[in-house]
Amino acid sequence: MIPITISTGSVTEIGATTAKIGGNITNAGGGTVTSRGICWSTTQNPTVSNSKTTEGTGPGQYTSILTGLLAGTTYYARAYGENSRGVVYGSEVSFTTLGPPKLTTTAVSSITETTATSGGTITSDGGSPITAKGVVWSTSPNPTISLATKTNDGTGLGAFTSAISNLTNNTKYYIRAYAINAMGTAYGEELSFTTAIPVPPILESLKQGLVAYYPFNGNANDSSGNKNNGVFSNGAYENSQFGMAAKFNGSNSIFSTPNIVALNTDTFTFSIKVKLASHLGHNEIQLGVPNGPLRWSIGWDPNTIYLVPMTCSGTYGQGESYPQTPVSTNTWYNLIYVNRGIYTDHYLDGKFVGTSKMITPLSCWNSNMKLYLGGDIGGGAIEYYNGLMDECKIWNRNLSDAEIKYISSN
Repeated sequence: MIPITISTGSVTEIGATTAKIGGNITNAGGGTVTSRGICWSTTQNPTVSNSKTTEGTGPGQYTSILTGLLAGTTYYARAYGENSRGVVYGSEVSFTTLGPPKLTTTAVSSITETTATSGGTITSDGGSPITAKGVVWSTSPNPTISLATKTNDGTGLGAFTSAISNLTNNTKYYIRAYAINAMGTAYGEELSFTTAIPVPPILESLKQGLVAYYPFNGNANDSSGNKNNGVFSNGAYENSQFGMAAKFNGSNSIFSTPNIVALNTDTFTFSIKVKLASHLGHNEIQLGVPNGPLRWSIGWDPNTIYLVPMTCSGTYGQGESYPQTPVSTNTWYNLIYVNRGIYTDHYLDGKFVGTSKMITPLSCWNSNMKLYLGGDIGGGAIEYYNGLMDECKIWNRNLSDAEIKYISSN
């Protein structure tokens, strides 16, 4: 008696839980075929000890319907026939049942007040074509495609990008990619993001005319984008309520700007936050040329702060009044000076405190004036500032009252 001769047919009519496979016994081996069918498993080389069908006896062709399969699963199957000599198997075939797509959700980027960008990557179509894909979002977790808030980004496998729009500012959203095939809809992992907070219009206006901004975040660089980097000699930086601040030691710390054109005109605004540790001198913020002409000088007398208009020779503008405003040590103040030709308006923490008048016209000053923080550059006895300074800004225009109040309260 010789072995059975058997072959395994192709797999057809693959579904999510079923498939159709044929077998053909062309030689019974000189004996009686007592059992035949298809056996299958999720591992290779299945035997009749695994799942199987029984399709009668004898030689010839037969067809088996495999049932109870798992969706989206790869199976291995082969035909079998049994006679008195034992079980003989046909060649092995493999197939994957239909299943949902497999995909991931792309991290959300380019987030604005009302828009964002995401997408997904479909790594498997589950055995049937992807007919739609995109992202869906909601302010509640687990959004589904029943919502109108979704994109439709075409068909097929691979990566795709989704443009998300019509969002509400300062709002948390939940988002996930989706893909649809004959089996239904599958989703990628859920992500969340929060849209941007609206920028107050006044912040946009404060960008206009800003020619220098020194936040003193560990350096003396200009953050306005105009590259007017300053120089801070013999100073240090330390943490403050505004991030970091420049620390002046009261003995030899000096910060200076480069030659900024706006400072040599008759229209500009200067703002700075200060915290005096102790009173050591008078002229501790100056606009001018070292050992040359000074335009004005800001200083501290015990318990007061003032700006003094200077003459062309660098002496005090005697005969001209200038506001003296009460201040305390170890307290942050915002000083703003709005230069209007020969007049300079003084603001302390957003409140107008007075105006200084220049003695001499602008023409007597040269075009090399720079802003100096920390000490007297007029050539006399140097009086140094002891304390912190931060958020130094210069505009080439006069700020409005609303802008001044906003700066002082933020």
